[in-house]
Amino acid sequence: MADRPTLLQRMGGMLAHTILRATGQSRGAGWLWPSPPWGNGDRGQIGAWQMNRNGAHRGLELVAFSAVYACVNTIATDIAKLPIQIFQVDLDDGARTLQRRDYYVQLFRRPNNFQTCADFLLAFVQSYLLQGNTYCYISRRNGRGEPTELHVLNPYRVKPLLNDDGQIFYECGEDFLAGLVPNTVVPERDMIHHRLALMPGYPLLGVTPIFAASASSGLGLQILRDSQQFFGNSSRPSGLLSSDQHISDDLAKRYKQEWDESYRGQEFGKTALLGGGMRWQPLTITAQDAQLIEQLRYSVEDVARVFRVPTFMLGDMTKVTYRNTEMLTRAYLTGCLSGHLEAIQQRFEYAFGFEQEYQIRFDLSAMLRTEIDIRYAAYAQGLNGGWLAANEVRAEEGLPPVEGGDEPRVQMQYVPLSQAENEPADPAPTPAPDTGEGASISPARVRLLLDQRLRRAA
Repeated sequence: MADRPTLLQRMGGMLAHTILRATGQSRGAGWLWPSPPWGNGDRGQIGAWQMNRNGAHRGLELVAFSAVYACVNTIATDIAKLPIQIFQVDLDDGARTLQRRDYYVQLFRRPNNFQTCADFLLAFVQSYLLQGNTYCYISRRNGRGEPTELHVLNPYRVKPLLNDDGQIFYECGEDFLAGLVPNTVVPERDMIHHRLALMPGYPLLGVTPIFAASASSGLGLQILRDSQQFFGNSSRPSGLLSSDQHISDDLAKRYKQEWDESYRGQEFGKTALLGGGMRWQPLTITAQDAQLIEQLRYSVEDVARVFRVPTFMLGDMTKVTYRNTEMLTRAYLTGCLSGHLEAIQQRFEYAFGFEQEYQIRFDLSAMLRTEIDIRYAAYAQGLNGGWLAANEVRAEEGLPPVEGGDEPRVQMQYVPLSQAENEPADPAPTPAPDTGEGASISPARVRLLLDQRLRRAA
């Protein structure tokens, strides 16, 4: 009878079984979580490049197109410059109180030992825009279980897994800054996985917008390459060397070779010496005739449409004036950034286990800051309407509070509608008081007279 396994052997077997289940592997089965048809990212299926099935979508190569680069960095840098705020919400009346000393405010201020908040958010947004997924690893926690370090991993080295119990894990490649060795399996609790969904059925894998902009990006890159070659040849793609005399084939080849070596490319502009009755007839074509500018503009507009970035954010200032910049900024915020901001806010709230009374919000005041005259007029309306206090306005302008400025104020003639209905529209005149000798007027009557005078004046 074989010896029974020791406790250490049994624990080792259980650990191996747990790792196999966590990584989605079983004997002879492979991964339990399937990858979508294009693979984990944007490189296509395994072996697709050998069959030329993903030639129209070349992944990171398309970032070389200026429109793709501009869209990604415009969105990423605009989000990265927004401060992150923590609010406590009163569930009874919905009032929010800013928590300036909250723990997570300090965490975002210094997410790890080598990145600032702007660096971290820039890498966070760029990751899912370029690859469709952002994997933010929580490498350390304090004694209360709160994260103390956040690291954005290389999305091409992370793969989500699903075991037979429905639990989610992530297999990570090496990242020495985050303290990960190759093939490390991380539970969902320690991974903030933000993704861009494209198709239903794959909720754990996102797809980059470059997937939809690949054709236009590839066209734009090809136009730029052709233009580079076109103008590199001095805008003369071809020409004719002709002669009235009979020329043998060998002599014609020699003439052509000598011409190309002597007067093409950087040699353009030299004096040509033609013999044997030879004449040069250039065949030129302009960029306007080839409609390169129109094709390139369409490629830029199509890429901007996929990323939902207005073209004026990419340098097209044809429809921009000096007085509509605020409206354009609001259109950009509403049509493009708002979806990203709301998704990121909810992702962090879910990852940090925030209850309903706590919220993470980006501070949009710097982005929506208008011209000084428009801003001051809005402040005046808020102060006169009684829904803004003086110290709130001073805080928006970076000024210290003043005494008595915490309470909103309204004008004295403003009364509730219920009281206005009970008062007479035109009070009857009061007879003049007797001012003879010995006559006296009570203080109440004096107040009544003053009140009537004030109403008539108003």
